[in-house]
Amino acid sequence: MAQENNNQQFEFIDIASSSKSNYDKGTHIGDFAEKYGNGIFKNIGTIIKFIAFVICFFIIAVSFVGAYFLFSFDKFFMALAVGFVVAGLILGLISLFLIYGLGQIVCQNNEILSRLNQLINR
Repeated sequence: MAQENNNQQFEFIDIASSSKSNYDKGTHIGDFAEKYGNGIFKNIGTIIKFIAFVICFFIIAVSFVGAYFLFSFDKFFMALAVGFVVAGLILGLISLFLIYGLGQIVCQNNEILSRLNQLINR
């Protein structure tokens, strides 16, 4: 019985809708987003795409160097060296597709935002 009375004492009130704020959220957030978008991160999608190619070529180069050292150690490891190169190519391409795709999404998002701003500013 006492526990039932304790549960009845708690009341939830929605305070978000009960008070009005004089702070104009749209203007301030829009200004901040505009400054942020035109700053250092203006071409971040293109930078991400470039980094994707750099990482891909680095992984492929490391796999070739590793396969060369493995092959130069002993000719018996020829099959293992070829497998090392194939695995490096596959890993490099997978990383390229994933990171490049992220850069493409960012570029498309920026294009969508710029077109929406053009529609709003008409």
